[in-house]
Amino acid sequence: MLAREAANGRLWLYRGTGTGSWLPRVLLGTGWNALTAVMSPGDLNGDRTPDVLARDSAGVLWLYPGNGAGKWLPRVRAGTGWNIMNAIF
Repeated sequence: MLAREAANGRLWLYRGTGTGSWLPRVLLGTGWNALTAVMSPGDLNGDRTPDVLARDSAGVLWLYPGNGAGKWLPRVRAGTGWNIMNAIF
């Protein structure tokens, strides 16, 4: 599960243990409060690693491809006009 702190934009990864509890959280990055929506829909680019989608205030949807080591490859513009949506999941 991903969680973003509203005040400072820290993005945290909460990994499950598989038995109903959580491992210690891992800081993935900062500055994510500049984005209006952040979600992890799974593997979108077919490389078998989880990716992240994020929408900026101009409505641009960005794909952050996972690198398999808890970080991302360079982001890729995935679309525009997403600021008319009130929810993306």
